[in-house]
Amino acid sequence: MLNTHLQPSGKPEPIPPSIGIYFTDKPATMHPMLLQLECDAQLDISPGDDNFIVSDSFTLAVNVDLLGVYPHAHYLGKDLEATATLPDESTQVLIHIKHWEINWQAVYRYEEPAPLPKGTTITMRYAYDNSDDNVANPNHPPERVKAGNRSSDEMAHLWLQVLPKNLPGSERDPRMILQEALGSTTWTKIREISRVSTTLRRCSKPEVTWPARRRTIRRLCNFARVTT
Repeated sequence: MLNTHLQPSGKPEPIPPSIGIYFTDKPATMHPMLLQLECDAQLDISPGDDNFIVSDSFTLAVNVDLLGVYPHAHYLGKDLEATATLPDESTQVLIHIKHWEINWQAVYRYEEPAPLPKGTTITMRYAYDNSDDNVANPNHPPERVKAGNRSSDEMAHLWLQVLPKNLPGSERDPRMILQEALGSTTWTKIREISRVSTTLRRCSKPEVTWPARRRTIRRLCNFARVTT
């Protein structure tokens, strides 16, 4: 499957995509993989909002070497940052693009692999500008923007190419350990989001008193701080 991203030019254009495949008679000795963080479910940007923030995080279940990162947003992206908080609580900036533009969608590879130990938490934090001051905004006046595949929609993705390391004494493929940990984190967030939605529906019923609503809102705010 070949996935291409195109931008309109206003006239018919020939598209001659090509793909390079390299063959070898030697088996692979290293097996990198991709990890994805994403915040698309959080994207609901009101017109005029010039600093809409989304975030996601994931804790590594094995040691890895970080080979490259690929931040992804569209025209409303403003400030894209990814950091790693190590088990000793020190922080490393993996990538920080302070003045994002859509043409910077690319894979950024490190000159040397960046070792990240098990227990490191990787966090993405993206800011969006849906105001008239954003010259790249495709909508003037600004319109409400949500997640989607069109360039006029938005995305909040962070891909990381990592080379997982075997756990001492373990015969399991470290890629499977990472994938299972990532999947477990994703399902936990889905269940929590579903619980929050159910709580909000119940809270909106007229028989619910204002003190009860305030307590519920406090709990949801605490949940939001933990999950974002």
